[in-house]
Amino acid sequence: MNGTTKHLDGKSFILLLFLAFFLKNCQKNEERNFSNLLELKNYTIKKTKINDSIIGIVGENKNYKIKGLFNTRSNEKIGWWKIVDTVNDNDFDIEYVSPKFPKENQMKIYKKGILQKDLSMYYDYTLINHKFLLKIYYPKSSEIIEKVSFDYITGDTIKKMRINEGKVDCIFKNACYECEIPLSNNENAISGIVAIFTYKKNKKDVTLGNTNIYVKSIK
Repeated sequence: MNGTTKHLDGKSFILLLFLAFFLKNCQKNEERNFSNLLELKNYTIKKTKINDSIIGIVGENKNYKIKGLFNTRSNEKIGWWKIVDTVNDNDFDIEYVSPKFPKENQMKIYKKGILQKDLSMYYDYTLINHKFLLKIYYPKSSEIIEKVSFDYITGDTIKKMRINEGKVDCIFKNACYECEIPLSNNENAISGIVAIFTYKKNKKDVTLGNTNIYVKSIK
């Protein structure tokens, strides 16, 4: 390739989703503030103790409300957080996983209560008849998706043991990337990492992207 090569990580991509949404909806006053929406210091906060290490947080400022759980021991957001744009009737659902994945894992953008799939990044799955069907939704952009793969581990939650592991490529189908994994009778849980590799050709360089999504089935 000619020119230089730049890299875009997953956390930077999440912030770009915010910016793309604001640009699409012409919220000019918010374009430069999109990266501040997740900062708790920008809200008036109320805390509720859940247990010794988890507190519930509800925050509010002039334009937004925020709500979620916070781990005081690890000093991090956990689970799904919701941000409500009280001025323009937009919602953002953002998932945080664990310190092993110190970034926003999934993001769903809603406009007037309707999920904007073309601007959201998330996964969905079904686990029926010993088949795990994973669906990855990735926002439309000027990037070209080169490959989407799922590196997984299966297990038995009753016996609490790992059973199998593998890696599959996902194919584009029904407006998302899908992959199907057959499971045996004693495999009732699956988790792993989806890797999304992208690139974008610019005039003088190429931007490479690598976004990971942590996937875990709920039994």
